[in-house]
Amino acid sequence: AMGPFGAGNQTGIYVEEATFLKLREIALSYQLDPDMVASVWGALDRVSLTLSARNLLTFSKYTGIDPEVSNFGNQPSGRNIDVAPFPPSRSFWFGIDVGF
Repeated sequence: AMGPFGAGNQTGIYVEEATFLKLREIALSYQLDPDMVASVWGALDRVSLTLSARNLLTFSKYTGIDPEVSNFGNQPSGRNIDVAPFPPSRSFWFGIDVGF
């Protein structure tokens, strides 16, 4: 159906599917063998190593930067409008946890 100014369905080029699946946060920890820890560092009871990541993967057919970010936040009049917002940063951490 055509609108009063011949607009019809011309908005189709501006609207797209934004379904997505994200691997938002993941962590991998490894606890060293207590006997090995005691033989190398006599004063320590335990040592754990952790590698973690945030915003690692996004699976989507969305052609913009990120399907869940918007320059306008959650404002009712402007949310879900993609006008070159900054995507969430991808972060990596490495941690060592020791026990005495």
